[in-house]
Amino acid sequence: MLKKKSRKLAQRGKKKLEAAGLDFLTVHGRTVKQRSEPVDLDLIRDIKASLRIPVLANGDVRSLEDARETRRRTGCDGVMSARGMLENPAMFAGWPETPAECVRDWLREGVDKKKSNYFFGESHRYFLYFFPL
Repeated sequence: MLKKKSRKLAQRGKKKLEAAGLDFLTVHGRTVKQRSEPVDLDLIRDIKASLRIPVLANGDVRSLEDARETRRRTGCDGVMSARGMLENPAMFAGWPETPAECVRDWLREGVDKKKSNYFFGESHRYFLYFFPL
């Protein structure tokens, strides 16, 4: 759970953002200092319930089931994932692990400069997430 001071700042700031014309809001229900603590889904739910704009929940989503549970518990319009997607880029497609075929395609496109829209030299480090040691 977020500390009272952080909760009050989040509650106060959300309406100002909406009034300023914000199109949507992504809420990561914890502070940087709370990185190893569970996400405060109740706070995300409360923020979603009080706004008219779309709200995305973020944090602790490491599987498709986690995404579904986060959406169910918060009522958010969508769910984001960072570490979960790095560990398994096929997560939202329903795969428990990234299929080897997907990795082969990614590598093949990465070295084919005619097809690639990104710099493979920088993104190759994410390859390590596909195969846990």
